[in-house]
Amino acid sequence: MTMPPTAGQASWPVVGSPLEEVRDRLRQAVTTGSYQEAQRRLMEYAGAVSAAPDAATVRSALDLLRWADRAVRAGRAHAAAEAERLAASRPYRAKPPSAPPRIELDA
Repeated sequence: MTMPPTAGQASWPVVGSPLEEVRDRLRQAVTTGSYQEAQRRLMEYAGAVSAAPDAATVRSALDLLRWADRAVRAGRAHAAAEAERLAASRPYRAKPPSAPPRIELDA
């Protein structure tokens, strides 16, 4: 699931490099909506980028983080819209039967 760089973006790290493997695991976690996993992978990716701080690696990392930010925001917007849709459908659901009224008589 490798996204090719667009014009003006840095090339991705060499295929099969440890940095690329970490990047791909982060991308997979974001793509599947596994956000807790993505947080763990982000920390791993930050460490891998720090170990190879050349300009091309930093540009690639920034590109990936921008993509991840857009993907997570889109996922959140989709979840919010779905929650709103479900909440709007509640008035159309049958209400559970209510208990019969209680009548108390004074003796």
